[in-house]
Amino acid sequence: MARKRISTTSWNYNSIRVKSDEEIKDLLCKSANAYSLICDKAVMFIYRKNSPEAEYKYYIANCKKENFIHLVGCKVNNYVSAEAFYDECLNHMEKPIEKEHITYKESKKTTSAKLEVFPSMFDYKGVKAYRMGVHNKITIKNTFEMAMGNNKGVLGFDKRKESMIPVPVTMLNGIIGDYATDYSNVIAVLVKDGSEKRFRQVVGCVTKGIAVSDLPPAIRDKIDFCDEERITKPV
Repeated sequence: MARKRISTTSWNYNSIRVKSDEEIKDLLCKSANAYSLICDKAVMFIYRKNSPEAEYKYYIANCKKENFIHLVGCKVNNYVSAEAFYDECLNHMEKPIEKEHITYKESKKTTSAKLEVFPSMFDYKGVKAYRMGVHNKITIKNTFEMAMGNNKGVLGFDKRKESMIPVPVTMLNGIIGDYATDYSNVIAVLVKDGSEKRFRQVVGCVTKGIAVSDLPPAIRDKIDFCDEERITKPV
């Protein structure tokens, strides 16, 4: 399939207002708290086309603490590591982030753009708003294999080595149609920590739920549910 080339204007870059230092710090705190839902966990996205006969598919990624700094458009410096940066952002309300700990990877405007949409990308209780598809459009500076997004932003995942489980590699202020020509509805999001062999904790699911018996063996083998159960929306 031919891939369409698009520019950074596709993710609303020209309309972004550069945030003040204090706004950046507050948004970093909100973003770190949003990311805490999946931080240092494996995440399974179950998705399918909007049709009762459509096949359920899945995508698994490891969302690590160290990925956060890149997703918000910052980088490590002499004052802070990637892991420490996330912890500082998470605890900003108790102990404000040191200004010199924030170094922009590209620009303050790019980080402002990412932070505008970051918290909304992890509100999986409203999972029906999310779409997922293979990144098959050529985009400037953005290389990743799978896009997951809503009407505000896109989270890109990729395997940095072929043998690795994918990780989140970019956060974009735009819509999934800018990056994928074919995408499906996210039906459920499950997480597990390193001590668990299968997925059990549901952090998002469509209101009607999913009958486990309707899922293909490839998914059932990876979740800790009996065939008679339903995956349901968390309370």
